[in-house]
Amino acid sequence: MKIYVTKWAITQGILEMEADDTVSGTARTVFVPQSRSSFAQAFHSNEWHKTKAEAVERAEEMRRAKIVSLQGQLAKIQNLVFDFGEYR
Repeated sequence: MKIYVTKWAITQGILEMEADDTVSGTARTVFVPQSRSSFAQAFHSNEWHKTKAEAVERAEEMRRAKIVSLQGQLAKIQNLVFDFGEYR
């Protein structure tokens, strides 16, 4: 079965893989068999999708969340004050 993996969407994009036809457990775990270049892999619920549209939607959610996180980090850095105060 063809799946679309979004586990690393922010750094590697959406990956298209061939997985076993069975979905295991309530966590919706899917297994990708070992290939020549990697070990066998397992992906859980929000890390893989059956359609490209679902994968794109999830990747967009991840992108928006990352932007919010980076904006928070940027605000903290912009508000840094290097003052020795009473230590001088």
